[in-house]
Amino acid sequence: MDYKNYTLKEFYQMAMSEVNYSVRRETARDRVRRVEKHIIPYLGNVRLTDLTALRLERWQIDLLRLRGIDQVRRCKNLLKNILNRAIVHGIIDNNPIEATAQLREPKSDGREIYTREELEQILYNSTGQLHLFILTMVSLGVRSGEIIVLRFSDIDWGARTIKVQRAMRKGEIKATKTGTWRTIDIPIGLFNKLLEHRASHSEDYIFINQNGTPYRDTTYFLRRHFKPFLERIGVKYKSLYSLRHTYATMSLQGGQSINYVAKQLGHRDTRTTQEYYIKYLRNNEDLERADRILSF
Repeated sequence: MDYKNYTLKEFYQMAMSEVNYSVRRETARDRVRRVEKHIIPYLGNVRLTDLTALRLERWQIDLLRLRGIDQVRRCKNLLKNILNRAIVHGIIDNNPIEATAQLREPKSDGREIYTREELEQILYNSTGQLHLFILTMVSLGVRSGEIIVLRFSDIDWGARTIKVQRAMRKGEIKATKTGTWRTIDIPIGLFNKLLEHRASHSEDYIFINQNGTPYRDTTYFLRRHFKPFLERIGVKYKSLYSLRHTYATMSLQGGQSINYVAKQLGHRDTRTTQEYYIKYLRNNEDLERADRILSF
């Protein structure tokens, strides 16, 4: 059969059947969905022989803006495999994607935040450990490495506080980033969720993997759960750490004192907090309780 004039859309189904020949059915379906969602709408009507490195680079840049570097890398690898099949079938001589630049995530100050509307959508649609993880991070402002090693025994249920005294770094449980521990308040919404969670779990660690042990880092949690979830509900991924910045921003905008927020975040002093969040400070206002500011 002569495929010389085939567009990518006309060719990819046959190519995917060959690429997915030896993989699990679930993996094959996931690959097809990714191609149909992120590749075909942009490049589907282009003839295989007209696909150039420049055109593919523009597609990658557009995808990077919308979905982030992980999605770009996965889609690029899929397209590479499809075009390799085009070489096998004699349609093209070289794979143009091999000549494209290696893209990286654009640099930023890392202080993007989720809006309240986005947070409400995220929390409404999330369930289980994912829901509790997101709620904990945005309600306490703790670092992601600190969250995954929190224990129920760290909680003072009477005072409604939690002691943050350790962090997971490079697969090992160590001291916090500042080398000190801190006791922080738990807003009522999160407190009630933790009570429910404790009632149904016998392990001391609040967040556990399939082996019943703490996650060794947040990378797996991020790639396997958080990012795919945001993609499903149509909320732009900003970063896991942005949940911490969202907590700080919402607290300061709500009228919490700079000293209070710095203590919750675990900053050594208020100078760091002021440097990052000075534009959100509001003066001469009464302190508003976290229960009201962080009510989701």
